[in-house]
Amino acid sequence: MFVENISAQLPLTGQWGTLVRTPVQWEPDGMASFTHAGEIHVFMVRADVCAETLDRYASLLGPVERTRECRFRFDRDRSRFIAAHGALRTIVGAYAAIPPAELDICYSTFGKPLLGGKGAHSRIEFNLSHAGDIALIALSKGLAVGVDVERVPAGAEWAGLADVCLSVQEKKSLESIPADRMGETVYRWWTRKEALAKAGGTGLSQPLPHYQVVPPFLANAGKSSGRSVWDITPCPGYVASLVVEAPPDAVSLRMFKYQADPASVRNRPVPTW
Repeated sequence: MFVENISAQLPLTGQWGTLVRTPVQWEPDGMASFTHAGEIHVFMVRADVCAETLDRYASLLGPVERTRECRFRFDRDRSRFIAAHGALRTIVGAYAAIPPAELDICYSTFGKPLLGGKGAHSRIEFNLSHAGDIALIALSKGLAVGVDVERVPAGAEWAGLADVCLSVQEKKSLESIPADRMGETVYRWWTRKEALAKAGGTGLSQPLPHYQVVPPFLANAGKSSGRSVWDITPCPGYVASLVVEAPPDAVSLRMFKYQADPASVRNRPVPTW
């Protein structure tokens, strides 16, 4: 009943943004600055790094990250967390011109990461998501961003996930998807919802069916709204989405493959994945 009421109250077009369908290729070299206003950068990071890199990343973490690190029961999950957050500090630090260990990363009421202290003056906005061996880090200057990546398990039982996260309208739309693509589609729509929630800074304070990510609630290209949504494919077996709180004609996207070693953000060779 809750989902149906929300659906009835929403405008017919573009309530949640415009789906940007312009293809974006992964670039081999990283950046450490923006070349023009409205530029969005996304870094794809491998979370399965060598022991030396993991130790270096661990030395960069702040008190909040160290507390979260200790909660993981399994070493593999702890290592992935350290790698993702160590890379985040390295990249954000390069853009903000602040040593990674000195970044003051704080969190809003709903868990949105923010730069505090002297980093606040940089106006760098960022967001992180990691799943399996992949992490995605989105950055902008002055524009709120949200990113989410999920691993699509082979032969996954996706029906339960669909029941939890899809609205009535979305479940009807799913019926038109070929059976062999339904699982990946559900995970794709899930990432759109998570990215929307993160960009808006509300986290999961609203149930996932609240965010409707199929037409007419998400406009197709050519029907501009105040928010841009990209579907991203990091690598086989993973799906991801990026949301920027700005219309498509005001932003541009560049995506980079990030390699942990050497430590410089710039001029990285293409990693062999």
